[in-house]
Amino acid sequence: MYFIGLFIMTIGIALSVKSNLGVSPVSSIPYTMTCIWGIEMGKATIIFHIVLVFIQFLLLRKNFKLITLLQIPVGVIFGYFTTFCNYSFRHPIILLSES
Repeated sequence: MYFIGLFIMTIGIALSVKSNLGVSPVSSIPYTMTCIWGIEMGKATIIFHIVLVFIQFLLLRKNFKLITLLQIPVGVIFGYFTTFCNYSFRHPIILLSES
């Protein structure tokens, strides 16, 4: 169920990006990395999540638990879902209105 929820979230992110509505706060930094460096948003998401876990490690030091490293595989899966959904919605939806 958790991964289904992640996938639904990435569908929302892809639709939001492709429709130019903006991005969620958690996706804003990976989206900016995509715009500046030209890397895929999924790869930027993976890099960003790994950096966040590293910052947690630096802040928590001795209180950092190894189970916290499970955030990395979840971030990687989230990144791949993001890439998949962005490619699935690569053609913007154009609504033709009667003039």
